[in-house]
Amino acid sequence: MSGLVVVCFLIAAIFIYIGSRPLPSTPLPASPQTKSANGRILSPDEQRALRVPLQSASAEEKQQHAQTLATLVKTAPVLDITGCRPEPIVYQADLNGSFQVRNNDTVAHKLRYGSLMVAIPPQATTTVQTSQLFKTAKDYGYGCDNPFAQHGIMMVR
Repeated sequence: MSGLVVVCFLIAAIFIYIGSRPLPSTPLPASPQTKSANGRILSPDEQRALRVPLQSASAEEKQQHAQTLATLVKTAPVLDITGCRPEPIVYQADLNGSFQVRNNDTVAHKLRYGSLMVAIPPQATTTVQTSQLFKTAKDYGYGCDNPFAQHGIMMVR
């Protein structure tokens, strides 16, 4: 019994030590989700755009997010998902239309929203019917390969 107490004490001491260490003074390297397809670091507005407010968010928070999206939205001819780093980050598509998705990687990617997905072959541009992924006109955070990560925002109108 006393051996178990000693082990518990040592584990607690390790956690206390780890938690008391100072934070590094240099910023952590950018994660893949803070970089765009061309490798540039996302701006603070672009990073904020990727944090879609929850349904329970305040009206003010939802309005601020909508304003951020409005300043970033692009209706480019092609959505580039090379490296699973979409360009543009905020893309506008017509609910009753289609859009082009380019993948310049040597491996396929999947454009995903929840359980819905569209495969984009390597070294190809694919036409996607907007309604394949998005059922109503609103703003969606979508993923590339990982359905739980937000890689971009699709403004469906």
